[in-house]
Amino acid sequence: MYDCLEPCTVNHVRPSPARSRGHGEPSLCLKAHGPLDEAELIRAGAVVYDLGYPGRRDGLKLHIRGIDVHLALRLQALFPTLIACYEVPTRYRCTRR
Repeated sequence: MYDCLEPCTVNHVRPSPARSRGHGEPSLCLKAHGPLDEAELIRAGAVVYDLGYPGRRDGLKLHIRGIDVHLALRLQALFPTLIACYEVPTRYRCTRR
């Protein structure tokens, strides 16, 4: 009645496609003015990681990939001392010469 006794062949290792850096998805960069604002950057990083967005710290900058504009605006409102730079990739791709 049940097939639980047969071995299950599941491929647990799936290669993920290489993601191009900065191309193909919107990104947000939060930047601290100086070392005194680093605590705000750490708090912003904790919020972003809790929401499940991939992000990385680079000194006094926090780079977040795949974030939509509404959440980027909310993060800027939550952390007004941080400088925000939101980038959207272009949609136009020229394939013909």
